[in-house]
Amino acid sequence: ENIELMFVVDCTGSMERHIEGVRTNIHAIVANMRASNPRMSLAAGFLGYRDLNDERRFELLQPTEDTAAFEGFVAGVSATGGGDACEDVAGAL
Repeated sequence: ENIELMFVVDCTGSMERHIEGVRTNIHAIVANMRASNPRMSLAAGFLGYRDLNDERRFELLQPTEDTAAFEGFVAGVSATGGGDACEDVAGAL
Protein backbone atom coordinates (compact mmCIF):
# COMPACT_ATOMS: atom_id res chain seq x y z
CA GLU A 1 0.00 0.00 0.00
CA ASN A 2 1.46 3.36 -1.10
CA ILE A 3 0.23 6.56 0.50
CA GLU A 4 1.30 10.15 -0.04
CA LEU A 5 0.25 12.49 2.75
CA MET A 6 0.62 16.26 2.46
CA PHE A 7 0.21 18.58 5.43
CA VAL A 8 -0.93 22.08 4.43
CA VAL A 9 -0.47 24.52 7.32
CA ASP A 10 -1.03 28.23 7.96
CA CYS A 11 2.43 29.51 8.98
CA THR A 12 1.59 33.19 9.44
CA GLY A 13 2.68 35.05 12.56
CA SER A 14 -0.76 34.61 14.13
CA MET A 15 -0.01 30.87 14.35
CA GLU A 16 3.13 31.42 16.42
CA ARG A 17 1.55 30.28 19.69
CA HIS A 18 0.07 27.19 17.98
CA ILE A 19 2.90 26.03 15.72
CA GLU A 20 4.53 23.75 18.29
CA GLY A 21 1.23 21.93 18.82
CA VAL A 22 0.86 21.61 15.04
CA ARG A 23 4.35 20.07 14.83
CA THR A 24 3.60 17.65 17.66
CA ASN A 25 0.33 16.53 16.06
CA ILE A 26 1.90 16.12 12.61
CA HIS A 27 4.62 13.89 14.07
CA ALA A 28 2.03 11.87 16.00
CA ILE A 29 -0.14 11.36 12.90
CA VAL A 30 2.81 10.12 10.84
CA ALA A 31 4.06 7.86 13.64
CA ASN A 32 0.59 6.38 14.19
CA MET A 33 0.13 5.73 10.48
CA ARG A 34 3.51 3.99 10.23
CA ALA A 35 2.84 1.92 13.36
CA SER A 36 -0.64 0.87 12.26
CA ASN A 37 0.60 -0.64 9.01
CA PRO A 38 4.35 -1.36 8.94
CA ARG A 39 4.16 -2.63 5.34
CA MET A 40 2.69 0.65 4.15
CA SER A 41 4.91 2.91 2.07
CA LEU A 42 4.23 6.38 3.49
CA ALA A 43 5.60 9.50 1.87
CA ALA A 44 4.90 12.60 3.95
CA GLY A 45 5.21 16.19 2.74
CA PHE A 46 4.63 19.67 4.10
CA LEU A 47 3.41 22.91 2.61
CA GLY A 48 3.37 25.95 4.86
CA TYR A 49 1.66 29.03 3.46
CA ARG A 50 1.58 32.68 4.45
CA ASP A 51 -0.05 35.90 3.25
CA LEU A 52 -0.26 36.90 -0.40
CA ASN A 53 2.17 39.79 0.08
CA ASP A 54 4.72 37.99 2.28
CA GLU A 55 8.21 37.68 0.84
CA ARG A 56 8.35 33.95 1.68
CA ARG A 57 4.82 32.77 0.91
CA PHE A 58 5.48 29.02 0.89
CA GLU A 59 7.68 26.45 2.61
CA LEU A 60 7.55 23.20 0.66
CA LEU A 61 8.86 19.71 1.24
CA GLN A 62 7.70 17.30 -1.45
CA PRO A 63 6.40 13.98 -0.09
CA THR A 64 9.30 11.80 1.01
CA GLU A 65 9.69 8.41 2.66
CA ASP A 66 12.73 9.77 4.52
CA THR A 67 11.37 10.20 8.04
CA ALA A 68 14.42 12.13 9.29
CA ALA A 69 14.21 14.61 6.39
CA PHE A 70 10.50 15.12 6.99
CA GLU A 71 10.86 15.58 10.75
CA GLY A 72 13.81 17.94 10.31
CA PHE A 73 11.92 20.08 7.82
CA VAL A 74 8.83 20.33 10.02
CA ALA A 75 10.98 21.16 13.05
CA GLY A 76 12.50 24.08 11.15
CA VAL A 77 9.21 25.68 10.15
CA SER A 78 8.41 28.93 11.93
CA ALA A 79 5.32 31.11 12.11
CA THR A 80 6.30 34.43 10.56
CA GLY A 81 4.89 37.17 8.40
CA GLY A 82 1.24 37.80 8.00
CA GLY A 83 -0.62 40.97 8.67
CA ASP A 84 -3.65 42.49 7.05
CA ALA A 85 -3.46 40.64 3.72
CA CYS A 86 -5.28 37.37 3.09
CA GLU A 87 -3.49 34.06 3.58
CA ASP A 88 -2.66 32.42 0.26
CA VAL A 89 -4.73 29.29 0.84
CA ALA A 90 -5.66 28.99 -2.84
CA GLY A 91 -2.00 29.26 -3.83
CA ALA A 92 -1.12 26.54 -1.36
CA LEU A 93 -3.70 24.19 -2.79
